[in-house]
Amino acid sequence: MISLCARIALTLALFAMLGTMDARVCHLEALDRYSELDPPGLTPELFAPEIFSESNYREYVYVILPDRMACVFDRHADHGFPQGEIFISEFMEGRWTEPELFDVLSQYDSVFLPTISPDGSRWFFTSESIEPPGGARGRIPLFYLEKNDTGWGEPRYIGQHIHASATTDGTLFLIVESRDWNRPAFRLLVDGDYSEYQFFEPAEYFMENDAHLVVDPQGAYVIFDSQSRPRIGECRLFVSFRTPDGTWTKPASMGKYIEQRAAMAWISHDGKYVFYKADDEVYWVSAQIVEELRSEEPE
Repeated sequence: MISLCARIALTLALFAMLGTMDARVCHLEALDRYSELDPPGLTPELFAPEIFSESNYREYVYVILPDRMACVFDRHADHGFPQGEIFISEFMEGRWTEPELFDVLSQYDSVFLPTISPDGSRWFFTSESIEPPGGARGRIPLFYLEKNDTGWGEPRYIGQHIHASATTDGTLFLIVESRDWNRPAFRLLVDGDYSEYQFFEPAEYFMENDAHLVVDPQGAYVIFDSQSRPRIGECRLFVSFRTPDGTWTKPASMGKYIEQRAAMAWISHDGKYVFYKADDEVYWVSAQIVEELRSEEPE
């Protein structure tokens, strides 16, 4: 008969093997998700040029949905921002479909900069057509929709923010704007609602007019664009890493790996790719460039 200790050891080995198999399956699913798109490595490549190369429109946000290979983006006629509409295109049978209005947000006017939480449960967006509660006023009211059993709930007001992105634990990252500066901040998700914002520390690293902050799904780093910081080449994108004590490293230029005049980045829900806008085109590149920049951080 097999002893009790042997049985326990056998059971633990079986669980370890199943865990490894599950990890491999997830890894293969992640590879399959992008394989038909011929994803880039450390050199940026055009993303879906058949969608984003139309000269009559401008796009400012481009989000791959967590549950399927589909891209949601806002589209504006030249100089028409923010009077745009939200579209979706799906990758099917080796090509991107003709963009159609995205039904989740199509009932709201003047919606722009749509983003989604990594788990797909919340859409964040800015709209000038929805009245904020309590007579709140401002030029950039941020709202969110939450998924429920029947579809999506009603818009809920977050505050006067723009271009929000969330981590897997629900923390919301955004830019707080004032008359004199734009500063990165975050708001914790507490009992289904958002706390007051907290600014990044140390403060002296984040007193510039930064914009379009996006966070890695795990909250390990943020990317934003800046017109005023010293940079490498033409790239306007910068990265800052969260340290173990909760502070953030001095923002570093991403110009070593991105040579274009890049801005308005987005990070895929699984953290594998970085998207950005340059020369009215959308590009994507492996997020491994961020790890390369992390390895170059001073000790």
